[in-house]
Amino acid sequence: MQIKIEAKNIDKIQKELWKLQKRTKDLSSVMTDIAEHLYTITDESFDNETAPDGTPWEDLKPATWRYKKTDKILYEEGTLRGSLYIWSSDSEARIGVNATSKGYPYPIVHQFGSKHVPARPFLPIDSEGNMYKEVVNEILNMLVEYLKN
Repeated sequence: MQIKIEAKNIDKIQKELWKLQKRTKDLSSVMTDIAEHLYTITDESFDNETAPDGTPWEDLKPATWRYKKTDKILYEEGTLRGSLYIWSSDSEARIGVNATSKGYPYPIVHQFGSKHVPARPFLPIDSEGNMYKEVVNEILNMLVEYLKN
């Protein structure tokens, strides 16, 4: 089962990438840097127990804490965090998560919430699927630096 979520407000990034592609044939090194940056942002969400924009995750209910084996909110055996992956090419940079439980795509529930589970975003997109503006700006800065060098 594959579920795909794409950030929607990346028009500025795509525009700059098209400009770059006209100037250079191989963007693979900057795409790798961008993918690694997205991974770092996501990984830090687990360490800090915050959304990538710094908003703290809602605490677990006392009943949930009683049966947990760890003191981390989105960590039990490491399946979710351990399933993070990045991929890049000469024109794309991606981050994804490939975790399910008995076919249930629980990362989506943690990212966006559900009727009974509050959202605890870890990917650098908001509830509407837009990449956080700060992350967009960081990527744009990376592209500018790449052009300078």
